[in-house]
Amino acid sequence: MKMHPYPERRYRPAAAMRLRPAKPLILLMALLSAACLTCVAEKEINYSDFYKTYGTLTPSELCVRGYDCLKLDDVATAQAFFNLAAGMWNEDLPFRDKVNCIISMNNIGSFLIFHNHNPQQAYPLLAKAQDLAVKEDASTILPVVYDNLAKIYDDFGDINRSMSMYRDAYTLSEGRTDRITVNKIFNDLASTAVFNGRLDSIRPQIESQLSLPVDSSVLSPYSSKLAEGLDAMLGRRYREAAGILTDADSLVRSDIDQPHYLVAHYLITAHAFMLAGNHDKAVRILGKAEKTVAESGIIYMLPKIYASLEQCYRSRGDAVRADHFRLRKLETRDSLYDAGSFSKIKDLESAHEIDKLNKGIAEAAIRHAHRLTLIWILVSGLIIIIALLAFLAIKNHSLNARNKTLVLKNEEANERQRIDRLLRLDYEKKIERLRSLIPEPDAERPQGDKTDATASRDRQAVPMTKEEIVETIRRIKNVTEESPEIYSPDFSLDRLAEITGCKSVYLSYVINTELKKNFNTLIAEARIRKACELLLDEDTAHTLTLDAIAERVGYKSRSHFSAVFKKITGISPSRYAAIARES
Repeated sequence: MKMHPYPERRYRPAAAMRLRPAKPLILLMALLSAACLTCVAEKEINYSDFYKTYGTLTPSELCVRGYDCLKLDDVATAQAFFNLAAGMWNEDLPFRDKVNCIISMNNIGSFLIFHNHNPQQAYPLLAKAQDLAVKEDASTILPVVYDNLAKIYDDFGDINRSMSMYRDAYTLSEGRTDRITVNKIFNDLASTAVFNGRLDSIRPQIESQLSLPVDSSVLSPYSSKLAEGLDAMLGRRYREAAGILTDADSLVRSDIDQPHYLVAHYLITAHAFMLAGNHDKAVRILGKAEKTVAESGIIYMLPKIYASLEQCYRSRGDAVRADHFRLRKLETRDSLYDAGSFSKIKDLESAHEIDKLNKGIAEAAIRHAHRLTLIWILVSGLIIIIALLAFLAIKNHSLNARNKTLVLKNEEANERQRIDRLLRLDYEKKIERLRSLIPEPDAERPQGDKTDATASRDRQAVPMTKEEIVETIRRIKNVTEESPEIYSPDFSLDRLAEITGCKSVYLSYVINTELKKNFNTLIAEARIRKACELLLDEDTAHTLTLDAIAERVGYKSRSHFSAVFKKITGISPSRYAAIARES
């Protein structure tokens, strides 16, 4: 019937049960007075202090404490714990705490239905528990929530809705390992189906219950016998069904809600006897049910008992007693549920459905807005990607063009480098030739290329011995290689004669005949060789201009220097300097 039931309430209006049936109002007042007195006797909970003491606990911890109170029959404190846990619902809670919040909502609804007889307050809590259980995929809670909602619809006569929810609850509980829930829901379903003549509509559930093995779980042996009795009733074997159910009296053993299941069993058994034609036996069994209600205080079962008694007496042809119990049924129902309660439940149900519809519309609007935002983001992203691709394509085209240009330039540079390497090799050869322009004087220089007659004529023209010639060449070389005098613009043959101590006529003779050049060429070669050394030197090459180098080696004008340099080396001074830097 419910997942976490409350302890039995034991109201004892025994005197009222001994009253004559002609005084139904006295019996009803006694029952309700006893219930009210018992409720008043319960301890009151100061919720402000209660929250200060236990408000820091998690919903799971509060549920555990609530169950501990139920074991001690402390219903008020248990309800306080469940109230506090249910009020802590939050979307950000861990899943385990969310489940315990939903369980607490169901438990409070159960208290309101069976303990406080206030289904109109229970309905919103159970409806919310149902929605949250579906949303959070807490399917283990749904069967008991459906079971409690079905009880509300059953009490207010909406049998179609009640049977539908009972069947859904049973179907959801079938796959669970918790057989207790399956057994209890089957008992509630069977009681409602039999009382309202809908037994044929639960044939699949009866067959399913018959296929379950009997175990040690609560109500398992009884549920198996109940399924056998219902199966016999479906087969119109009413006496057999009545016998099976009568034998099952001692099997109705529940950990909690024992009176509820016992009264439900008496109602089913009485109907089996009525179908078997034994109305007297049915009346006696219903009397036992009425006594159990009086002892336990579960007065919500009275309308069904009186309705069954009305049916018994009407079948026996006793219209007086039948009308009597019909009146008592109506009085009891009116006392339990005022005329506006069912309307309130319907209004709450409608409001709940409208609220669900509004939430669905709001969620759909949010989803639509999210979809539009997502589409906008995707379109924007696509536009950005297309723009980037176009930019990259243009950039790639530009890079390809640049690469082609760079490749061409690289090829040209490689070609220039190859040509420069070839020129450099040629220039290096020329540089080596420049460095050896001034030959070393050779004392033993062979004169084989001269005839004896020519040599004799030369010596006759300028009377010099061979030793004098060698010494004169040595002095000339010392001057051209070491003396800075030759870099003077006014350096002449006479000045060379003064430095070497030789007559100018002898110097001219040796330069012309032995060195095979005139004085100007000799001095120009020495000066150009010095210029080449300056151009090859890294320090002077970066600090001296060509004008400065020309002046340093004895030329007053750069043009004259360049002409002489190119005549001797074959290249201009600037080109020579460039080659020198590269090498």
